[in-house]
Amino acid sequence: EMGADSRGGGGGGGVCFFFFFKQKTAYEIYQCDWSSDVCSSDLGYDIFSLPGASALLAALTIAGLPTDSFSFIGFLSPKSGARSAELKALKTRSETLVFYESPRRLSAAIAKMAEIFGHDREAAIALEITKKFERTMRGTLYELDEQLKDKKIKGEAVIIVGGAKKIPVDRKSTRLNSSH
Repeated sequence: EMGADSRGGGGGGGVCFFFFFKQKTAYEIYQCDWSSDVCSSDLGYDIFSLPGASALLAALTIAGLPTDSFSFIGFLSPKSGARSAELKALKTRSETLVFYESPRRLSAAIAKMAEIFGHDREAAIALEITKKFERTMRGTLYELDEQLKDKKIKGEAVIIVGGAKKIPVDRKSTRLNSSH
């Protein structure tokens, strides 16, 4: 028998898993990360990957936005000027963007996203994902901004924003200047 428990962390920057191998009446416990020999199937054990709770992926799958291409941005800067600069750099990205945000900065973050990305950009907010009071809000950034006004939000938040629409190039009006 074998079981596994993902606890995060791990030396050397890899994800750390603890594997439990039942040997008659005792368990042998191994720590395994990307640099560990214990992860090798050469030891004669079948090695399996067991997913843990991930707010990022859980929120992405329920957001109703494209999942074929996405970028995990993480937390934006808590400083207004730096946050604006970060969002401006992301404005034209065509993939779905995923952010983490604290509940006390959520409303300000959504308002700034609506201002910079455009009010009509589709988005979702997943709150308390993987927990008892999990809930999801969907709509445009403008609609989400309106829903958050004067609300006291508790718990962790994952913001998922649809990618920027690609602007079609009008090839008829684009001319090449050939002077030879």
